[in-house]
Amino acid sequence: MTTESPFRHAAKPDWYAQTARFARPDPGKAKLQLLNTLLPYVLVLNLMFLSIHLHVPYAITLGLAVIGAAYLVRIFIIFHDCTHGSFLPSPRANRIIGYITGILTFTPFDDWRRTHAVHHVTAGDLDRRGTGDIRTLTVEEYREASFFKRLGYRLYRSPLVMFGLGPGWVFLLRNRFPFRGWKRRDLYSVLFTNIALLTIISAASATVGLRAYAAVQLPVLLIAATVGIWLFYIQHNFRGIYWARHEKVDPIRVALEGASYYKLPRLLQWFTANIGFHHLHHIRPGIPNYRLQECFEATPQVHVPPLTIRKSLSSLSLKLIDEENGGMVGFTSAGIASTADAQGAFTLNGLRGLLVDIWNVFLLHAVVAHVNNGLIPAAAFLLLLSIATGDVYLERTVLHLLLIALCMIPVSFFSGILDWRRKFHGARAPVFFRKIWLTVSLFLLVGSAAMARLSFGQSAFSRWIYAGCVFASFPVVVLLGHYGAKLASARK
Repeated sequence: MTTESPFRHAAKPDWYAQTARFARPDPGKAKLQLLNTLLPYVLVLNLMFLSIHLHVPYAITLGLAVIGAAYLVRIFIIFHDCTHGSFLPSPRANRIIGYITGILTFTPFDDWRRTHAVHHVTAGDLDRRGTGDIRTLTVEEYREASFFKRLGYRLYRSPLVMFGLGPGWVFLLRNRFPFRGWKRRDLYSVLFTNIALLTIISAASATVGLRAYAAVQLPVLLIAATVGIWLFYIQHNFRGIYWARHEKVDPIRVALEGASYYKLPRLLQWFTANIGFHHLHHIRPGIPNYRLQECFEATPQVHVPPLTIRKSLSSLSLKLIDEENGGMVGFTSAGIASTADAQGAFTLNGLRGLLVDIWNVFLLHAVVAHVNNGLIPAAAFLLLLSIATGDVYLERTVLHLLLIALCMIPVSFFSGILDWRRKFHGARAPVFFRKIWLTVSLFLLVGSAAMARLSFGQSAFSRWIYAGCVFASFPVVVLLGHYGAKLASARK
């Protein structure tokens, strides 16, 4: 089934009906796109493996990774079309191709389809932000936020985090778990994708070697993921973008003014499978990518001012929605020089007030728990990098992080018990006992990993225990964070 337009019940202009004829999949074009995308992608990966086998300088392998990443971006657009049910006429075929391309792009089909459908329905709606989009605050929301929320938002919106750490976080880690509001089918798609990836990694480990696989797959995935996040960012973060409160949302304006027309050079347009016509995609999501250009040329009413690569770079400075004047602005344009200045932190009174605020709201358990929530994923990621690169210093850093976490977990446990008794009066709710058992499990896993690393040396058996315990710790801290967030929400 093709995804319906999010404004199917709204008043539509006369030209809208003309776009319906393009929302029909063409099996011939779809099959050709599969061939000219998947086959070159597999070929490039094989060339990368060959370059490693022949001990060619890794710089050449990375050069091939750029080409492979370009094809992987194109594969993701095919995956995207399958989630809309627009790539092929058959729903079953869309689902099969969607699952296959989802595995290649490390993205679960059903779970991503659900959140992306929400994005289409809520795009441009100030009252329904938060699912399938990039977090964006209004100027007023930012001004009213606490110091730490402002700081967190600035870090989140910084290019270093969004395009440096973000791609690895989303595609390697976040996609391994279902997004909030998941149903059984969504969970199954996540599990299926994870099992498929684990099977591929195991097969690669037994054939070409885990290090060679990581040296090939990681750069391809991370480069493609960075490009993908940039494309998604620029599609809904640009000067003059349309946002409105729910009761005033105009769906046509959301599509034409709330999504960009990213005009790319022909080669880049081909590799990104026409995703630059994003405003047209929001007009009618059922149009497959290979017909967007055709529809654009036949519909002059959607010829909005294009966003070029050069112009798009200025969007990096846009951080907030200006609800009063429209569009997006940067912190400086909003009259906010810096987080520190806004809080008066560089004045004596401001610093004193900041310290008093920190003391009044300081929560030992929350702080220590968040330390562990950061250390364990960092340890897992660095261990993965050390396996891929053979860098012993990265592996030693993992051990140090584990030892720090091992010291912090008991503090987190007992401070959590105190909070439970003081704030929740020792309520015997299941969520508390789950957190207790998860914390104990985390301590045992981290302790076992540290003991395996320190006691058994570098034997193959100890390496498996070590790596297994480190990677198993990651979902445990995710669940601990999940239940902690539920408790925090319950107290509001």
